[in-house]
Amino acid sequence: MKQQALSTLVVFKISWKDELLTWNKTKYNGLDKLTVTLQSVWKPDIIILNSIDKQKSLINYGDDTNYVTINSDGRIKWNVYVNLETHCKVITKFYPFETQTCDINLIKSYLDDQSEILKSDNSSMDTDRSVSNSEWEVYPVETFQHTFPHPEGELFGLQLKIRMKRRCEFYVWNYIMPSISLSFADCFAFVLPVKSNDKLALSIFVFLANAVFIRLFNDSIPPISETSLFGVLLWVSLLLSGIVIILNIIITAFYYRKSTKHIKPCCGTITDKFKCKFCNCKRKDDETSEKTTFDTVVTSFVTSGVTRYNDSEMQFMPLSVTSNLQSESNLNEPTTSDIDNMTTWSDVSRNIDIICTASLFIVYVVVYAFFLHALLK
Repeated sequence: MKQQALSTLVVFKISWKDELLTWNKTKYNGLDKLTVTLQSVWKPDIIILNSIDKQKSLINYGDDTNYVTINSDGRIKWNVYVNLETHCKVITKFYPFETQTCDINLIKSYLDDQSEILKSDNSSMDTDRSVSNSEWEVYPVETFQHTFPHPEGELFGLQLKIRMKRRCEFYVWNYIMPSISLSFADCFAFVLPVKSNDKLALSIFVFLANAVFIRLFNDSIPPISETSLFGVLLWVSLLLSGIVIILNIIITAFYYRKSTKHIKPCCGTITDKFKCKFCNCKRKDDETSEKTTFDTVVTSFVTSGVTRYNDSEMQFMPLSVTSNLQSESNLNEPTTSDIDNMTTWSDVSRNIDIICTASLFIVYVVVYAFFLHALLK
């Protein structure tokens, strides 16, 4: 396929009538047929028009190993076995799920001899006795008369049209399934923790594996300008795996960043939502409301104690003042609850991991569904 050449072993059953080679079989003891060498009789010079070999004739001159059968009515039959190498234009758009059509063009060497006409007895040739091919499924060969362009005029001859459908099981298990597996592994690279060295290593491995697939794919098709849909799919996978590497580098940089003053409020809000969705933790508003309720209860208890015992107010006053001073000083210091609720860059990086995992999975599903539908339709 890569050389755009078709190799076939063909048996041509050629017959013609020679008026000079007729006899009355009753005069020769009922002899109705003879077997002679091909060199001893006239034969049509048939040329393979699209042959790649230098020898385009159907038989080499001077070859006396071929024999023909002559009937008493002048009908001559010749069975010739030839290995043909013919040019075949390959269409790679739907590779490896394509159906190729190759032609074998036969013409006569005597261009001006109108008495010699090439024609086929049947419109299709039987392939039941042909040896099955493990790569191609060959349909019945169609034959019909065809006109070929020539500088000296039109050439009339025969065209054998061979349609072949590629057996795609090999390519499904050796190209498509590994490519899909690598794509899903690329998605779950975001699931690995940042501290693990395998996070970035897995992304680089997928990128290099896609590059190897592209190299193997290019080696299996001819170097033509036509674009293959499966090749585009591999290039899209390579592009996405490169984007995954960049995202993992950014996520790692966010994780090891110390300062939190540059985190935008929207990042904190999104982080809180992801915490509540995936970590089953309480939101800041709920914790703040619980803290406020607890402070109100304590304040009411102290106030009620002061109101009830007026005669000992001087004893409670120092305690109240001390508590107020401690509460005012604690306003400027973050509490343990505030530190727990503070959004850090590690939280942001983890949320980016979750978003990228879901987004990349959806993108890969859409890409493979689109290209495989286009290839298999």
